[in-house]
Amino acid sequence: MTVETECPGRANGDTSGRRPRLVVATTYPVHPPMGGGQVRAAHLYRGLSDVFDVELVTLTNPEMRGKTTQITPSLRERQVPKSARHATRERELEREAGTVVTDIAMSDLYPYTPEYLAALGEAAKGARAVVACHPYPFPAIRAVSDLPVWYEAQDVEATLKDHVLGAGPEARRLATRAEA
Repeated sequence: MTVETECPGRANGDTSGRRPRLVVATTYPVHPPMGGGQVRAAHLYRGLSDVFDVELVTLTNPEMRGKTTQITPSLRERQVPKSARHATRERELEREAGTVVTDIAMSDLYPYTPEYLAALGEAAKGARAVVACHPYPFPAIRAVSDLPVWYEAQDVEATLKDHVLGAGPEARRLATRAEA
């Protein structure tokens, strides 16, 4: 990824000297990083925070409390718990698909957690772009913003999901959703 650093505060005609802002939408909390994906994301976005003010808008389990954590002076995370309806439907999809589908289900279930949409929309105000950490939050991003979307993922998600999901009808529907 190439990051312009020449005049970061002058993005989109801004002459205030402020640093440009990025918003990152993801389906899992990043801080504190405890697993591979979290560690990767934490390092990637910490690196981008050398040039941008970065706000992560992340989805967490419904039993968790929503919170905002200032990780560094230029990197913060806003964790939003899934609604009960979102979590219930996700569990149903997991039973039908035969595997965990938290990430891919977000493409369909994001309207069930309006607090996530509100947080994402609020964070996007004044940002230069919104980063879709994997393809799954893209529909939620488009529901609240017309900013440019930067896509990042370490895998070809359609190939990965094709190998992980089973052969049942719901698993195949979700695999097709990942490809789309």
